[in-house]
Amino acid sequence: MVGSCTNFDSVEDEKSSHRQDLSTLSDSAANEELSSKATDNDATATENMDAEAGSNANTVSGFDSPTAEGSSDGDTSIESSLISVPASVLPSPSSSSSSTASSTASTSKQSLVTFPNSLDCSSVGPESHEDQALFDVIIIGAGVSGLAAAQMLHKAGLRCVVLEARDRIGGRIHTIELPASAEHGLPSVSVDLGANYLHGCSNSQLEQPLFHLARHLKVQTCVAPADLGDKYRGWESAEVAVWRDLDSGNEIPLETVADVCFLFDQCLMHCLASVRRLRNPAWVPLQSVFRASTRAILKMHCQNGRRPNQLLTPLEQGIFSSLCARLIAYVNPFHRLPASEVSLIGYDAYLALAYHTDPDYPPTGERERFVQYLRDKLRSASKPDICVAVKPKQRHEDRLVVSGFSAITDFLSKGLDIRLSCPVRAIDWTAGRPVSVRSQDGQVFKARHCCVVSLPAGVLKGLHDDSSVTFTPPLPRAKRQALGRLGIPKIGAETHDKVVLRFARPFWDLEAPHLECPDPRVHLLNLHLYGKTGVLMAHLFGGSSMRTAGLTDDQIVGVIVGALHRMYPIAAAGQQPIFSLVTRWSEDPWTLGSYTSGELGCSEADRSVYSSPLPAPSANPGSSPASPRVHFAGEATVSLSEAYQCTHGAFWSGVHRASDILRACQLDRFIPPERRIVDYLIGRLPPQEPSHPMKRRRLCANSKFV
Repeated sequence: MVGSCTNFDSVEDEKSSHRQDLSTLSDSAANEELSSKATDNDATATENMDAEAGSNANTVSGFDSPTAEGSSDGDTSIESSLISVPASVLPSPSSSSSSTASSTASTSKQSLVTFPNSLDCSSVGPESHEDQALFDVIIIGAGVSGLAAAQMLHKAGLRCVVLEARDRIGGRIHTIELPASAEHGLPSVSVDLGANYLHGCSNSQLEQPLFHLARHLKVQTCVAPADLGDKYRGWESAEVAVWRDLDSGNEIPLETVADVCFLFDQCLMHCLASVRRLRNPAWVPLQSVFRASTRAILKMHCQNGRRPNQLLTPLEQGIFSSLCARLIAYVNPFHRLPASEVSLIGYDAYLALAYHTDPDYPPTGERERFVQYLRDKLRSASKPDICVAVKPKQRHEDRLVVSGFSAITDFLSKGLDIRLSCPVRAIDWTAGRPVSVRSQDGQVFKARHCCVVSLPAGVLKGLHDDSSVTFTPPLPRAKRQALGRLGIPKIGAETHDKVVLRFARPFWDLEAPHLECPDPRVHLLNLHLYGKTGVLMAHLFGGSSMRTAGLTDDQIVGVIVGALHRMYPIAAAGQQPIFSLVTRWSEDPWTLGSYTSGELGCSEADRSVYSSPLPAPSANPGSSPASPRVHFAGEATVSLSEAYQCTHGAFWSGVHRASDILRACQLDRFIPPERRIVDYLIGRLPPQEPSHPMKRRRLCANSKFV
């Protein structure tokens, strides 16, 4: 894999000195408290946390609900284990002196037969129990943001621990292994239950670092079907698909699909123009605005004689609803989306064309060109180029990850101290003492400097008793309100889910990238085309009108399989899946939602408030700056300009939080240029040399527990 970089060897002595500095911080006021009163304080802290855990005043589950008009509706002990992963792949700055546990190779792929723990546990080193629980930084959550933050801090020589509630790493990046079937002659194949696209791939590490990391790791990808030839609406395109009628099983002509696409685009443009005229679009349901726009466009075409009436036919309605679910309501259903959310889709530039007011749109020539465009894309997609991409074919193209997304989080976990099955129940960031984190089984971890919280928004909202976290002092009111407007409003609310199906014998259009029918509940990615023999993946979008909560897996699978039987009435006769799985992200207590979309009242400011550290930087220029005790990272903290709703956005949030911590510790030289972040992580770029070799700043010398 990656050999050690000699430039890293030259700074090992300095990193070792940093670790000595960390251990000698006991001379400070903070360690005086730990060394002289360790037993009493630990007992007192544990008792106080237990008492506070039951207090409604200090629990996040009691966050303030939005009060503006129009808002939407809202333990058994688990033994933690220490993961130690070898640093053979990643040059480790602490390999020569660290006394934490040694590492063994890991993978996040899991067998669906037994679901074993994917990462081996190993014993701790010779340190005392008290020393083991005292770290420089604690990272809560082993998703891509938490792992990115931990890896950055680890490479700078800080002692970190990652606490993860699950028995695996990755969070919403989760690659599983479908078992082989000797009876049917099927090999085992990997499938991603969570993230499976690299969005916006480019030749810049700054724009898409995970694409460059995937390339280094030899992860196989291919261009999303809609982006072949030139970019068009990216991932999971409902237009670049084979459509079949549910009544006859016949293929729906692309001309019919194209006509509905043009109608949808006009309605969307009209909706965007209407939203711009609203005084406060964040509190107006998008559903009402879009319905009014659809009626206006249909009326215009009826008056112009292009339509016999203002009603959609059942076939048109089915295609139209499917487009709405994929292109607008792919996370939240329409009734939970604020009107302001439609501006985030990226169609604003088209408003200048003003074709939403043109009753003759589209002209005949443009319609014919678009139909041929779809045919060309389908033809190109029928033979996907699955490879380790050297560089993107298009700027900002989307790429489907074929060989497993978990390779990325496995790499980011190398050399880290990760505790699995260790849910965090309380965080005490009281000024004047180390940050204290208590796990569900009563373990207390302390951080000399700070902690990084990379939990999903739904978890921090306290929606589920098993995963709620108590903060002491409580989260500020503004942050609680921002969280209340982000993520799902309740357990089991509609979100983006997946259904994995495997059949003994494929019976569908084998060269089609996507399979569609006039039912928004059915959008199928043909993984058989990408080497996953007999596998289909159904995407259940938030606006698909199928809510998984309250339905059994068999009922959900029955809807998808029933539609397939109607789409292929002869070929599918008697065919039932030999394997099926439903994700249920909004019912999982450790995620409570797939990825974050705005609820009513939500704005970009909410993500900014959520991502701000605690305590917040002082606005008074005359006051002494207080080092933040709690940082927040993760997909929900990312704004539209920072890769909104994407894994590389979550990655950057972790890197940025780690950079903030390194600056506070005066370790700026371990912050690489963002345009070379992947080179730094894989060991091709050494840390910057200090300004003078004889000057060595003491780690966190100016940091105070304030």
